[in-house]
Amino acid sequence: FAFSTPAMVGRPLFVSERSDKNGRYLLRLSGGGSYYLRARADYGGGPPSADQIMGVYKSGKPVAVKAGEAIKGINIRVAKVGIAE
Repeated sequence: FAFSTPAMVGRPLFVSERSDKNGRYLLRLSGGGSYYLRARADYGGGPPSADQIMGVYKSGKPVAVKAGEAIKGINIRVAKVGIAE
């Protein structure tokens, strides 16, 4: 998920396609800017459950993207909610 604020709450601006069995994903953005990224196993809205798998890119640092640019290799480490990385 891509958010415009570091709090990463509420509805995300952009949602990736479902990741493949190796964890690769494609997140399409409509324009350039700075985005805060979060990965989550399921997103039905609301807070994650205790057994949900979730992660945040680089401890909440934004990714800067230029319009028309493709960036590869953005890895997000995930863990069960409530377990420190």
